[in-house]
Amino acid sequence: MKKILLIILGVIIIVGCIIFWMFQKQTEDVQNLEYANIVMNDVVDGTYEGHIETMLIKVKVNVTVENHSLKNIEILQHDNGFGEPAEEIVKTMIQKNNYQVDVKSGATYSSEIIKSAVSQALQKGVHKNG
Repeated sequence: MKKILLIILGVIIIVGCIIFWMFQKQTEDVQNLEYANIVMNDVVDGTYEGHIETMLIKVKVNVTVENHSLKNIEILQHDNGFGEPAEEIVKTMIQKNNYQVDVKSGATYSSEIIKSAVSQALQKGVHKNG
C-alpha cells in the first residue's frame, strides 16, 4: 500500500512540474512577443495574414485594410490553452484603427498574442519607399 501511495505521489509531482514548466514557458513566450510600430498611413489596401504560436496559444488572423483603416480582422484560428478567449478585442482594434488596445481581463495572454498577430499582418502591408 505504501508503495502505491509513493508511486501516486511521484506521478503527481512529475505532472505538477510539467504543468509549472508549461506555464513558465508560456509566460516567457508572451514576454518575447514582437510588435511592429505601425503607422496606418503607411499600410496599403489589402488583406494580410498574421500567425503567432506560443507554448499554449496559437493565433492566425486575416487583417483587411481599406483607405489606411482597419476594415476587418478575421480570426482564422485561436487555440487559447487554458485561458478565456479574447476575440472581442478585435472590435476595439477596428474602432480605434490600431492594434494597441487594452487586453481583455481574464484573457491577457490571448489578447497579447492576437495583438502581435495583427501587428505582424499589418507589417506585411507597410509600403516601403525605394
